[in-house]
Amino acid sequence: EYNAATPISVYKGWNWIGYPANQVMSVNEAFANIVPSEGDYIVGQEGFALYTENKWSGTLLTLNPGSGYMYHAQQEGELSYNTAIVSKAKALYGRGLVNKTPWTADKHKYPKVMCLIADLYDAGALTEDYYVGAFCGTECRGVGKYVEGKLMMNIYGEGNEEITFIAMHCDSEVTFEIIEKLTFEEILLGNMTQAYPLHIGKETSVLNVKSDLKVRLEGGMLYLSLNGKSFDRVTLTDLYGDVLLIEDNVATDEALNCIALPDGVYIVTIAQDGVMYYHKVLKACK
Repeated sequence: EYNAATPISVYKGWNWIGYPANQVMSVNEAFANIVPSEGDYIVGQEGFALYTENKWSGTLLTLNPGSGYMYHAQQEGELSYNTAIVSKAKALYGRGLVNKTPWTADKHKYPKVMCLIADLYDAGALTEDYYVGAFCGTECRGVGKYVEGKLMMNIYGEGNEEITFIAMHCDSEVTFEIIEKLTFEEILLGNMTQAYPLHIGKETSVLNVKSDLKVRLEGGMLYLSLNGKSFDRVTLTDLYGDVLLIEDNVATDEALNCIALPDGVYIVTIAQDGVMYYHKVLKACK
């Protein structure tokens, strides 16, 4: 069992750290024994958290036994985990923040993460009325989640890719370009007091393939068709970003077995001829 009296040395900049405690804890609980520096942040596959104004804030809600994280320290120091409590974090936070966007990113595909804290503007006014996704070409690399009035996201990549953004209005589902573009770097861009500004641009039909893509879920079987051609890969992901089904070389209207999956909303990701398509489906027993 982990000995809390044994500190972990952290160096200025990036540090790989494990989480050897035997229970799920919130980030604030886990680091209750230390005083981080303003601007320290920790990154996991599910999100990131920034230490600011004497607390941790972000999309990474919990630390999980056996998982690894990247800790970016503003200065050298020591880190130890709090094991003096019985945490209720697992019951309180479950599997984390739900993805409400129509897209999903493969959090296991790329080795690096760019963290973004942004303010979203529409006609000069701050807004939270849009879902926002980050893309490299047509591939989704990250999905935004609003935390304390800020748009926060992990963007996954390798380095130097051009990252663009698409916004979808939460009610009308009309999609818009976002004016800003980024070059992927393994950094934190923006903070809670000076967020990176993103601005809604013109309406776009990019990624809006509803007229061509046909998706239906009948009797627990998933059927897809697009242009009468086969698909290179079909992936089914839940709203927490966990991949539940992967099938390669899928023929048009081929039946994909989803009978074992519980009722709920899923995101279908389809790759065809180097283009990625996304579609939400509902599985419900009649």
